[in-house]
Amino acid sequence: MITILGSLIGFVGSALPTAFNMISDWQDRKHELAMMDRQLEASKLSHTQKIEALNIEADISESKSLYKHDQSMKSTGFMAGLRASVRPVLTYLFFTLFAMIKGTALYGLIYTDGIVWEMAVQTLWDEETQGIFAAIISFWFGSRALQRSRSSS
Repeated sequence: MITILGSLIGFVGSALPTAFNMISDWQDRKHELAMMDRQLEASKLSHTQKIEALNIEADISESKSLYKHDQSMKSTGFMAGLRASVRPVLTYLFFTLFAMIKGTALYGLIYTDGIVWEMAVQTLWDEETQGIFAAIISFWFGSRALQRSRSSS
């Protein structure tokens, strides 16, 4: 019996290093697969960041070329004045149109419908009109504030 037990212990004892090596190899492969997965994720993230950087560079390049084009188009005299007056003139025309429409509506509410001045003004100065007014003011004056904050930083 001792002989069988000794043989069994000897056999298991000789197989243990091989079993430990197999377990160690399995752990190493598992670790390598995990590292490859992390490297793949890092590569994807790096690729995404490179694409974002390229998009930002393209936007900057486009803005620079637009500004360069505008600077190259600078002229003197009548054409320069005409070019510079397009946006302000359109703004004045649309504001005049807006004021005429609201004025006509106010006149109609007060003199035709007989509504009191305060109620007529509240009716005409609705949320949509406030939104339009806020958008126009923000466009004309908000962009200047943003440009100042960008140039100061």
